[in-house]
Amino acid sequence: MSGDCAIYSIGEGVSDSSVFLMTAWNHNAARHKSLGRPSKERALHETVHWDTIGNPHCTCDRGRLYFGAPCVHKLALRGLEEARQASHISLQRGNRVVEAPCTRPGERVFGVYWNAASPGPQRTMVHFDDNEQFAWYCEGRQAGCSKVGDCSHIVEVKRALQRPDGVHRLEGRLFPEAQLDRAMISILQEKSVMRVEGQEAAANGTSVTCVTEALSPDEVQGAHSTQAEPDVLWEVESACTHGASGRVAVVLPMDAEGVQLEVPKLVRPADSWEVHDPEVKLLQQPVRVLLCDGIAGLSCADGGRQKGGLGGTNAAGVRPFTAPSRDSAGVNVEKTMEPGVNYCAASLAGRGMKRRLVIQPELRALLARFSGHHSKDPDLGKDLSRPEYVELLVALERADVEAVGEFVPDPDDGEGDPVLLHWRRRVLLDQIGQIRSKNQATLELLVGIEEEAMREDPRWPPRCPGKWAELLYGLGAPLGDSDDSNLIQHGRALAVVRKLLLGGAANGQDKAALAEHSPILRRLLDHYGDAFPVFFLPALHHLYRLTLFGRGAMGLGVGRAGWALSAVEGLDYCIRMAREFRTQANPPTAQQFEVFRFWEARANDLLPRVENLTPPAPQQYSLSPAELHLLRDRLGLEADGCQPPDLPLDHPYCKEQRELGCYPLPGWEQKRALPQYKPFEDELGRSVDQQEEYRCRSGLTVGEFDDAIAAKSSAKPIKRLQHTKGGFVFRCPHRVIYGWHVMVREESPRDPFAVLYTRLHQQNLPDFLIYDNTCKLQAYCMRREPGHFADVRFLVDRFHFQRTNAKAHKCGPSFNPDYYDAVQWVNTSAVESCNSFFVDFKVLAWFSGLASFMIILANIISGRNSKLRRVDDPKLLIAGRADTWQAAVRTNLLNY
Repeated sequence: MSGDCAIYSIGEGVSDSSVFLMTAWNHNAARHKSLGRPSKERALHETVHWDTIGNPHCTCDRGRLYFGAPCVHKLALRGLEEARQASHISLQRGNRVVEAPCTRPGERVFGVYWNAASPGPQRTMVHFDDNEQFAWYCEGRQAGCSKVGDCSHIVEVKRALQRPDGVHRLEGRLFPEAQLDRAMISILQEKSVMRVEGQEAAANGTSVTCVTEALSPDEVQGAHSTQAEPDVLWEVESACTHGASGRVAVVLPMDAEGVQLEVPKLVRPADSWEVHDPEVKLLQQPVRVLLCDGIAGLSCADGGRQKGGLGGTNAAGVRPFTAPSRDSAGVNVEKTMEPGVNYCAASLAGRGMKRRLVIQPELRALLARFSGHHSKDPDLGKDLSRPEYVELLVALERADVEAVGEFVPDPDDGEGDPVLLHWRRRVLLDQIGQIRSKNQATLELLVGIEEEAMREDPRWPPRCPGKWAELLYGLGAPLGDSDDSNLIQHGRALAVVRKLLLGGAANGQDKAALAEHSPILRRLLDHYGDAFPVFFLPALHHLYRLTLFGRGAMGLGVGRAGWALSAVEGLDYCIRMAREFRTQANPPTAQQFEVFRFWEARANDLLPRVENLTPPAPQQYSLSPAELHLLRDRLGLEADGCQPPDLPLDHPYCKEQRELGCYPLPGWEQKRALPQYKPFEDELGRSVDQQEEYRCRSGLTVGEFDDAIAAKSSAKPIKRLQHTKGGFVFRCPHRVIYGWHVMVREESPRDPFAVLYTRLHQQNLPDFLIYDNTCKLQAYCMRREPGHFADVRFLVDRFHFQRTNAKAHKCGPSFNPDYYDAVQWVNTSAVESCNSFFVDFKVLAWFSGLASFMIILANIISGRNSKLRRVDDPKLLIAGRADTWQAAVRTNLLNY
């Protein structure tokens, strides 16, 4: 618009969750970009808003450089509004299609909210120009939209234009003068200046916000008289300059997240803060987001095995990388796992507490269908019939938990309604009370949801309200892929849930913790304010307990109930007494309140350390030496509480991983043995129950599933070679390879588990681990080393999670990366680009000896890492210096 920068409000009108469209900004030249089809001089608007954690969020290249990256748009947002936490509800409201004013004849610019897979408010911009050969352009083509036809965003704009009120045109007074004055004061206080002026619009006398230039703190004095361009917009305190000047580097800031390209635009080193370079920074600051994946096809068994290579007879006899470690006598290191003692089981089999709220599979299936969350799935998307809904309620209320009511096809009428078949299931005696209590809590939850649904729409059977769909589906997801503890999972989220269970109200910090670690609960809480409805509390109480014990607190007592059970006892008493207070006719007495306060204080005194798996203070609860040793072993520590040292390369435990793996970065050395977990693993570490290594809800191993999908997608029948060997790779979102190992058996969850457990300390594990079969990986990890992986959030990459065909994941929405603001701009599929790199060495893998192949490929990967230009986009800014990468530096730092 005539050279000025405009800010338009596009969010819900009466909401505190402001969403804006702002003019694009050229951070390199410190000036705006005119509105228009993207080019060097023109750009479409950016979406700017406060996220659910309370941080400013922007879609521009600079703003998404890494989590918390500064940009002009965020600076403007901070100046115009006080920091606030957005509500998930309001972020998804507002006009579906908006049109921004455009002064060029024949051009129109639209913002479309048409991204059902993402819960964020981002508008995809669509540009129309009747002077272009292709009139319609969608910026979503950079993220997968069609380049040859009309994508869903363009189709939605065309539909909206056909309706009288389909397009909302952005106009009117945006900000009063008082708010603009606040912006100036706010920016001056932050020692950065962005000149903000009001300009009268000629058409109707309304005003828009105009950002004419950006100035550095040194230019504050002449802000109203000079036109000089700034050198640096933000103060840089921790940029890595390496004492060099002139040239610029090929590395990104530490938290840079986004799509990677090979050709960067090298600019000033002062434009960033911390650099991301694992080979320089090493693991002084552990990686926040880590990606991993198996690369199949490095060797193919085609019936003619070669003498050497991964497909050769020599490699066929090699113990796999994932085999249990052996001592000097050749005996496997073993760990005996007992459910209810070493870990919490998830299925009906076994003893102890279970990591599921609803354990019977037939009830979980009905619950998932009632949620309506996977409406397009042929099995889970069917609406419940009246008999099915009634049976769900009856079964949850039934005291006899061994009685099973299951709907099966009618044998007399194959096309008729299913008939109810009754039979009995054997259940261990110690499980009956647990199942009965959990079913009763689930029934109370469903009855409360039913009452809410009937008030909105008095139909029978009721439809699940949308605000409960994600939670209910998570509680009913298929047994093979579900673990209800992931709804809460993290220690900080457990603390918030405890506060809510004890009658407290969630404040801003509590909501931010839920948004970061438990977004499903946060999204639900946004509908109810600062507390959950009463009918949800019994189920939430069970979820708290199964999460607390499922993440490593099970079986910590030796010869007694133990610290964790003693701590949770106070919470259990408080929940029971609060329920009695609500149901009894008379108000609670002073004596009852005194008892309640005693147990509340006990719970708040002991539970925080259980939630974080840190030993209690002796005055709180004195652990015996055996209990302390058990807790330290659960956390991967030595008997004295210290971190285990790196194992020497000639140690017997390192044999398999030394021969078949390459993890050269300091901090990734092997530190502990990889056990054989009995009774559910064989002598080579393979799961006795093959379903544990299957792909999500497929009934196939990862290799079999990939082959089946490839065969179905082929245009014509072809003879496919069975992929039997390959590599497993760990990478950061910037395509830097952290390490890899050879797979001489099919890919399984044991591949990432073996590396993360044996090579990384608990505090060095990533906050987010992204893998295409991570739902199975989480179950695998929590069954073996729950304490070690307690605070790791397992996510499925967007490419695999958002599929709606046979590749679709049916695990709960807690595995969806789009629900987590912290990984909003992470390129979750960056590891897939390893395929094209490794495929180039397929012939080498086939015909080279195994030892030679490991040496050659290790050198190739290290050279690739050192020369890799790590940028998110050719217009993004870069932090370090290129002349750091001299031969002597590489030799000294990398030791190869």
